[in-house]
Amino acid sequence: MHRRTFHLYAGLGLAGLLSDAQAASAAKLPVVNVKQYGALGNGITDDYLALQRAFAQINKQRTGVLYFPPGVYRIGVHKVSDGQFANKVTDLTLSNCTNVSIAGQNAQIVCDGGWVRTADWEYEGFSYSYHDSVGLMFTSCKNLSIDGLTLDGGAGTITKQATAEGASCGISLSGCYKVALTNVNLHHCCTDGLYV
Repeated sequence: MHRRTFHLYAGLGLAGLLSDAQAASAAKLPVVNVKQYGALGNGITDDYLALQRAFAQINKQRTGVLYFPPGVYRIGVHKVSDGQFANKVTDLTLSNCTNVSIAGQNAQIVCDGGWVRTADWEYEGFSYSYHDSVGLMFTSCKNLSIDGLTLDGGAGTITKQATAEGASCGISLSGCYKVALTNVNLHHCCTDGLYV
């Protein structure tokens, strides 16, 4: 039988499931609560810009706990990387950060569907789309933990004109090491739920 130690971050209103060493480290990190950056987590309001601001704060600090209180954080936009409908929507990204914890208390990030995934270009016999869901991207991060988070990529409600590849992962890890994912549920992503 395996035992897990439960820790309460005193004074922060933040509970999590971490090892003793992770909890000691996380307790010293600055906390960025997504609600302090305008996210409502009510499942109705588009929280995309608020989440971008919270991720930008962690990027600025290069460390910290990104806290998602219980709720449904809706992303009401999707990425269009090229073509006549190109936009500036990007993944929620952390780069070159050390000692970062994404702490959700069974929080959900839900990407809206309702858009059309087209086959916009081809390479070596495969079709690719400019249209992609927003995901969580981590590049060159060290000592990264993600806990208590569900991401619904919205693929169940996307119209697909053709089978097309694209940059539409739930969580993408590039050049990261010492990564721990616990109590993470990724589903209905347009491509991979987890891309390493």
